Amino acid sequence: MKYTFEISISGCNTICKHCYVSGGPGKNIDLQIYKKIIEKLSVILPQLKSEIDVTLGNEQFKHPYIKEIIETTYKTIPQYFSYEKSNLPTTGIALMNRDDKEQVLSALKTACAKMAMLTIHGNERHHNMMVGNNQGFLSIVSVIKLFQNYGFHVHLNFMLNKFLITDWEEILSTFSSYHDIDAHITIPLYLPIERLRNFQKYRAEYNECMQLKNKLSVFSMDEKAFFDKVEKFNERSIFPLLSDWDFKQKNISQPQWSFFNIDQNGDLYYGNVGLHTKYLGNILETSEQELLSAIQKKSANYDYSAYYNIDTLPLAKDLYANIFPLNSNYVFPDMEGAIYYWLDKINTPTILLNR
Repeated sequence: MKYTFEISISGCNTICKHCYVSGGPGKNIDLQIYKKIIEKLSVILPQLKSEIDVTLGNEQFKHPYIKEIIETTYKTIPQYFSYEKSNLPTTGIALMNRDDKEQVLSALKTACAKMAMLTIHGNERHHNMMVGNNQGFLSIVSVIKLFQNYGFHVHLNFMLNKFLITDWEEILSTFSSYHDIDAHITIPLYLPIERLRNFQKYRAEYNECMQLKNKLSVFSMDEKAFFDKVEKFNERSIFPLLSDWDFKQKNISQPQWSFFNIDQNGDLYYGNVGLHTKYLGNILETSEQELLSAIQKKSANYDYSAYYNIDTLPLAKDLYANIFPLNSNYVFPDMEGAIYYWLDKINTPTILLNR
């Protein structure tokens, strides 16, 4: 079993419409509480005897003591916390507003950070609307040079939506002058939460994606890989496979990967940020052995059982009958995205807390 523990240390400067982890305003974790959490984890995690990643969310640069948080975490649990394989996602807004940029970036370097990932949704007007912050687009433009000046590689993450497609030429004209940048297009997930239900009106359909044909040979992008996904994971390609779908078997074959979240109060939840399914106790108030036992009892929650009670899901053939005929051809990043969307359309209950 692989484990990921994300510690929510702050909120976000943005409220991105595609965000599945409920990014938005949130309080900063108390530094002393954070240090106690890390000390507790340093005792618990080695006993799991597995591959483990500890990550920080949501917008790390928004926390006034992010330098101390990075240094404490890397010093205490370096075997579980490192930016070496991380793409360091950020909006750039909080970092550009800090007076201690140099010290923070130096701390990141010490913790093996090499790359920063910046997400773009459209031209300036559309990007700012999609992230809910009027500083959004210009902050990205500014922070690229800052990261590059400090030796970070910059990766652009183009978040697929209707605006990204219509604005594509304008977007390229804005960023074409930058050197040593690469990029890819991300097809947003679909999960059964209100924010992603609302995002559907912006989700690109198959015919819209075709407008990007022969236009992705920039920033070392893999156009073939993108269109392979578009062809494979649009609703009309997935739908014929649904009649033989076996939810229980698919759940068994999901990656053996469990996600946990520790919030700013030290509360430990089973499930990703914004996708909690069970409260396991407060890290500071619960014994190490009780926490370890609670974690070890949890199975993988990468797909399906991360959101639903598998035993109460409708038969695939019934889902097929309920959504036929299709009146859209949305594109998803995987088959599960389309299936979760269809399950949502017939009001399938989830096991998510407060959803």
